[in-house]
Amino acid sequence: IQNNQIEYNLSNWRYVEEKILPLYESERITLSGYSPLWQNNPPKGTKGWKILEEIGRRYGKSPFQVALNFLTRHRKIFIIFKTENTLHLKENIESLNFKLDEEDINKIKENF
Repeated sequence: IQNNQIEYNLSNWRYVEEKILPLYESERITLSGYSPLWQNNPPKGTKGWKILEEIGRRYGKSPFQVALNFLTRHRKIFIIFKTENTLHLKENIESLNFKLDEEDINKIKENF
């Protein structure tokens, strides 16, 4: 096995990063994460979603961009996202052009 694709989003990030990634690294298997935006079913209305909105306002970004930025902070996991909308593609790509500060990363970790 050279690469494995698994679901990777804020609902399961901790399990993937703490349990799966170390094993894959030891076996020299790359990891690709699909459905980073919850298969278009985000947890809107939850405390976690409100945290993403709050953080997004400070950076001038959407909650989706904040989530993608958090997930891509770990450069050993390749993120796969699907869109048929060029505006969403642009928004997804723009999630890479800012850096979350440690305080915001910790807020996300505490709430997801």
